[in-house]
Amino acid sequence: MTLHLAETHSAAGIFNVGSGAAHSWNELAGYIFAALGKNARIRYVEMPEAIRAHYQYFTQANIVKLLKTGYSAPILPLREAVHEYVVNYLLPDRVLDP
Repeated sequence: MTLHLAETHSAAGIFNVGSGAAHSWNELAGYIFAALGKNARIRYVEMPEAIRAHYQYFTQANIVKLLKTGYSAPILPLREAVHEYVVNYLLPDRVLDP
């Protein structure tokens, strides 16, 4: 998506990128642990009262603006996208090939 926007000269402004589907923070965390080959270890803490009213409880990228630029490549499901990112860009000794 990022490369498409960089290569599309008519695309300007701020774009949401993502699958366009809603996912929970628990799903995201689970996918990260899975990509690392580790058992999920999640510890919950109480939401600080000072930020409760401002916290983003629901996340779903609205990709309509992106699609209007002509983006038509397949959109990876979150599980696959997280796995690709973790394995190819975050793990030690992995570098982006030029």
